[in-house]
Amino acid sequence: MKKTILFLIACSLITGMIFMSSCKKNKLDEVTTTTEDNKLVESLFDDVFKNMNEAAEEENLDGTGKMGVQMDYTFSSSCATVTLVPPAWDTSQSPPVWNNTFPKTLTLDFGTSNCMGNDGKNRRGRIVSVFTGKYNQAGTVITTILYDYHVNDYSVDGSKTVTNNGNNSFTIEVNGNVNSPDGSQAVSWVSNRTREWIEGSTTGFWTQYPNGSYMFLNGILDDVYSITGSASGINREGLAFTVTITTALRVEFCNYLVDITAGGLSIQPDGLKERVVDFGTGACDRTYTVTIGKNEYTRTY
Repeated sequence: MKKTILFLIACSLITGMIFMSSCKKNKLDEVTTTTEDNKLVESLFDDVFKNMNEAAEEENLDGTGKMGVQMDYTFSSSCATVTLVPPAWDTSQSPPVWNNTFPKTLTLDFGTSNCMGNDGKNRRGRIVSVFTGKYNQAGTVITTILYDYHVNDYSVDGSKTVTNNGNNSFTIEVNGNVNSPDGSQAVSWVSNRTREWIEGSTTGFWTQYPNGSYMFLNGILDDVYSITGSASGINREGLAFTVTITTALRVEFCNYLVDITAGGLSIQPDGLKERVVDFGTGACDRTYTVTIGKNEYTRTY
């Protein structure tokens, strides 16, 4: 769980690049609305998972076995009440021992009024996740449901399910709806992806040196993920669209920046021409090509 940062960045990166490519100012068609709507929904659900991830780490649901770990919350600990039922630790014993009773329900309650987090975003409502086991345990299923949840007054409804398939593989399913404060941007979105952690899983989030000091991020920079799957949705104008990863995307750090170095996907807005995106075969060049009909474009990011 400690290394989901790369995956979350990757999701945002994929969304941003893919849909920038699909909405170049080309007179073939206009899909700017689909671009904005898909990116909005994906970023909001990634934000939900990031916040729940932080709270789960503090409650030891990542399987680290550490008690009393303090997190620097993105959402600000003063904005949300975090509860875990049943609790992670049995404090009736001395010293406290891990309470291995599952399922456990983790709740982030932001209240009914907006509260600004450390990231500058206002949130209200509840995020509730049910863990059938620890995050790093094969077979664990984490089901997250949103209750009257809002980010910057955008309503975010739906569910997100993460399944640990074992061998560092996770399936991530999202079924969600987002609406803007004025009701003009109602979007539905369904996503099903498999994330496989193919390199770097044995290194920790922090590297400890012999003198006792720690170096941050060393255990992240060697991570490599393979991502497969698809997504579909309906934008604010009622136009359906699909995104299919046709060749597994390889996501890794290149010179301290997240890069998609290989793989490909297809973007198909309903009634419009398919976009074929090719990220290459492994070079850290931050370059990809987009083919629309007979036209091919090379882009960098």
